[in-house]
Amino acid sequence: DALPIFHEAWEWFKLLLAQCSHHQYSLASQVQFFYDGLTFTTQNMVDFIAGGYIRDKALEELVAVYK
Repeated sequence: DALPIFHEAWEWFKLLLAQCSHHQYSLASQVQFFYDGLTFTTQNMVDFIAGGYIRDKALEELVAVYK
């Protein structure tokens, strides 16, 4: 099951961003950076869980999917 690995990657990504807080990326940028770094298969999984293509979703919906 790829879901636990996905959540581990999201937690790792948040820790990485915390170490680079001086960059001050917006939450929207963070969510997009993370999604863009996923494999095609994992992007499809995220889109499925989100109920459609993530770029068509509100930021709050995406953060809920990632958590």
